[in-house]
Amino acid sequence: MAADTSRDGVAFDTESGVTVATLGSAEITTMPHAIDLLAPFEQEIQSHRPKKLLIDLRHVAFVSTTAINMLLVVLKRVRTYGGDVYLTNLNAAVRQVFENMRLTEIFQIYPDRQTSLDRITGQA
Repeated sequence: MAADTSRDGVAFDTESGVTVATLGSAEITTMPHAIDLLAPFEQEIQSHRPKKLLIDLRHVAFVSTTAINMLLVVLKRVRTYGGDVYLTNLNAAVRQVFENMRLTEIFQIYPDRQTSLDRITGQA
């Protein structure tokens, strides 16, 4: 695992060749908050162009449409150079939002970090 780099509520590290972004906020509900969270993703994408980006939502209790939009922007940016974005550790309420909005058809979602890493790296 590489050194953990924390930027504005997002901690980035690398495990098994996968860039892992752990969100540190319990709620992503306002436009300014989502924009603040988008900035470190933009920096990570520009600096490192991760091919496999796993976003760990274990600390997120609630997401708004603004937060979902931010995740879709990240997905679009990563896919422009052939990468992909995966999500993990969604609680029941957050998962329900993703299911209701049919975002489970856009994002690959895994129940926990280890399962995510195993599947993304082809070890499962």
